[in-house]
Amino acid sequence: MAAGMRALKQYVVGDGQEHQFMADDLVSVHVSHNYLKANMMSIRFSLSATIDEVKDKLYRHTGTAPEWQVLVLKSPSGEVLAEMSEGHRPLGYYGVKHDCEIKVIDQNPHSLAKGGGLEDVSLIKKYVMSDEEYDRRKGTVRAWKKEQLAKDPNWKPPVAQSMPRNPATPSTPATTAEEAAKFTVGARVETFPGGKRGEIAFIGETKFAPGWWIGVILDEPCGNNDGSVKGVRYFECDDKFGKFLKAINVKQGDYPDITMQDLEDS
Repeated sequence: MAAGMRALKQYVVGDGQEHQFMADDLVSVHVSHNYLKANMMSIRFSLSATIDEVKDKLYRHTGTAPEWQVLVLKSPSGEVLAEMSEGHRPLGYYGVKHDCEIKVIDQNPHSLAKGGGLEDVSLIKKYVMSDEEYDRRKGTVRAWKKEQLAKDPNWKPPVAQSMPRNPATPSTPATTAEEAAKFTVGARVETFPGGKRGEIAFIGETKFAPGWWIGVILDEPCGNNDGSVKGVRYFECDDKFGKFLKAINVKQGDYPDITMQDLEDS
């Protein structure tokens, strides 16, 4: 099995206790195949299962019929330990342990797995309908177009109209000077949606969009600027702490600063 997959598994399980809750009669092994690129991780077998029974189970995982399988047992480090050739022997007879590898050697000269037959989808023949067969079908787009042109030689297909992203929620109107006058630079605010708190650092018109905007320095780095937009600076703050909002999305009030305890509780 590829060293990279082993390293990934070791990183995930870490403490090496992944088998502690398994029954004593079960063993978790990795399965590889001489024709398949995929490695099957942590397949469980009973140690009392015979090699013939193991082959039946591997048939469902690899597609190689039992009579064409040769099973080679490898240690977790990849060292060849034995060829498990006696079908009546139990799996435990060969000393199989957790994280060992069972390599399936497919000896079928006509194996479907050979040459990528079970994995490479580019080898699958795709169905392609001829123009003549499509023309014979009823209720198709092509048949509908022919019907329209027969009625009106100057007919043209209708142009699809783009729909707004969310027609149920039209964009909010720009903030007016009167609405912006209700806010004060330095005041604490909470933004909506999201409920993020901060302090007003800017009130006024901008070059990036029409209307009046409320520039807020947020308590958390969940904004989208540093107080500047498209090279024009409106206020100073750290990156990701700045945000411009319309008046409808800001509520001014006595909102305390976000503390570390607030962040831990959220």
